[in-house]
Amino acid sequence: MSSSRRRYVIYYLYSHEGKAELKELATHIAAWESGEPLDAITDEETRRVYISLYQTHLPKLAEFDIVRYDSDARIAELTAKATQLSRYLDSEPAPTLPWPLYYAVLSVVSLFLLVGLWLQFPPFNSMNGTSVAFIIAIGVIGITVVHYLYTRQRGGKDMTSIESLIE
Repeated sequence: MSSSRRRYVIYYLYSHEGKAELKELATHIAAWESGEPLDAITDEETRRVYISLYQTHLPKLAEFDIVRYDSDARIAELTAKATQLSRYLDSEPAPTLPWPLYYAVLSVVSLFLLVGLWLQFPPFNSMNGTSVAFIIAIGVIGITVVHYLYTRQRGGKDMTSIESLIE
C-alpha cells in the first residue's frame, strides 16, 4: 500500500461498486494525480497511468488478493479480502479546520498590534514593543501547537479529501 496509485485503485473501486474498466480507472486516477477535472485529462496522461496500472499496480494488488484483474476484459474488481481495508476509506470525511485562515487572522491581528504601537493609538500607546512581541509570539506558538496536535490526532493528515487517504 506504499504506492498512492494502488490506494487510488482501491478507493475508486470501493466508491464504484467494487468493479471498473481499466481505462475508466486510469482516467480518474490521472485526474486525481493532476488535480484537474476529468474532461481536462489528456489521452497521454491516461495512457501513462493505464500502463503503470496494467504492468505494475494491478498485478501487485492481485498478488495480495486485494483486487482481481481480468487482463483480457481489462476489468479490475475488489476481492472479499479488500473489505478489511474499508475502514481506511471512509466515504464521509471528518470536517477539517481552515488552517490557512487561522494563520491569516493571526497575521492581521499581529499587524494591527504593530501598527497601533507604531502610531501610538490608544490603548497601544500604553504598551511597549516587548509586550506586543510577547503577545504575537504567544499567538504564533499557540496556533502552531494546536495545529500540530490536530494534525497528529488525524494520523499526520491535515486534509479530509481523497488525497489525505492516499498520500
